[in-house]
Order: sequence, then C-alpha cells, then structure tokens
Amino acid sequence: QAAAKEDWNALARLGQCYQEGWGGVSKNESEAEKRYQQGVEHGNVLSMFFQGLLIYKKPGRRSEAEGLISKAASAGLPSAEKWCSENSVTFSEVRSDE
Repeated sequence: QAAAKEDWNALARLGQCYQEGWGGVSKNESEAEKRYQQGVEHGNVLSMFFQGLLIYKKPGRRSEAEGLISKAASAGLPSAEKWCSENSVTFSEVRSDE
C-alpha cells in the first residue's frame, strides 16, 4: 500500500520492520532490501540510508553502501551525516542560502 501511495518513507520503515523482525513480521533481509530498493529508485533518502546500513558489511558491497549513505547525508539526512562522520565517509554538506 505504501508503494501504491508513493509513500517512500513508509516503505522504508516497512523494510526496517522486515530487517529487524518488528511489528509482527518475520525477520527477512531479502524482503527488507526489496522495500529499500523501491525507495532508492525513487530518490528516497531514508531508503538509501537503511539500504546502505543493511548491505555495508556484506562482501563486495561496502562501496555501494557508502555511496548510498553518502548520498543520503548529502541530501541532509542527519542520521546519515552522523554515520558518515563516524565512519570517515565524505559527503557534500547541504548549504543554506540564509
């Protein structure tokens, strides 16, 4: 339903439920990644961040994960900015014209 309504943040949170086994759903990283990927394809920064965290420690996917999280940080997602700072991953800081 979240995808049908194009509510990508809700879809990212659903993915998080699958990833962690919350809210009565069985833990399933494959289902989580599928939900995150839908959001990533629509430019959703929360999906980028969660997908990056999910795949960061998987063999051969660290670079992809860093790219996703860096992109989310560059878009101004505070959690992604913090993660990048803690993990020495560069990102373009959002600048205000004010």
